[in-house]
Amino acid sequence: MSAKVDPADFKTYHGGCHCGAFKFAIRIPELKGVMACNCSICIKNGILGNIWFRDDGPEEFIVEKGDIDALKKYSFERRNAVYRFCGICGTNVFVKDPEEIGINARSLVDIDVEALPWRHYDGWKKGTPYAAEFGERVEWKKPEGKAEEETEEDLVTYYGNCHCGKIRCQGYTGMREGLELGSQILEQPPPHLPNAHRAPSS
Repeated sequence: MSAKVDPADFKTYHGGCHCGAFKFAIRIPELKGVMACNCSICIKNGILGNIWFRDDGPEEFIVEKGDIDALKKYSFERRNAVYRFCGICGTNVFVKDPEEIGINARSLVDIDVEALPWRHYDGWKKGTPYAAEFGERVEWKKPEGKAEEETEEDLVTYYGNCHCGKIRCQGYTGMREGLELGSQILEQPPPHLPNAHRAPSS
């Protein structure tokens, strides 16, 4: 974020988490575009891109409701960046590194960031390859120790996991008589997903 814009010309944008427990405002130069990042954490969390500015710059981050200390924390690899998210609804609000703060563009509520020009950043190829926190380097495969479910011939099975690797899932999709089919099996389904099925015992 450039500091060359006169702070008197800054615009105020409001944002917050999905459930409304945490709300904030930022004062920054007018948004003319947004970075679209495809790194592992942005992809897994549905972050379009972060709006970065320095702690010692003229930009401002203002808490309007809630408490920053009540936000949950997540970091990985070198742990120099800490992602803060709502513990109620899970919305990723911002990321903090030693010198900068990055606001999740999709957490803003009074501007359509999807309509702004996107500058693509190939975060997937930057830094060290993504590895799950609780396991080996992530490969898309069947959860270990789980029995393979029998599926119809025309169904395709997919495997996935959360960013830290503690929850792994298996799903399938396909077509039958023009209707798309889908299902999911979670090793540790969150309590707020009542329709998720537990993986079969091995």
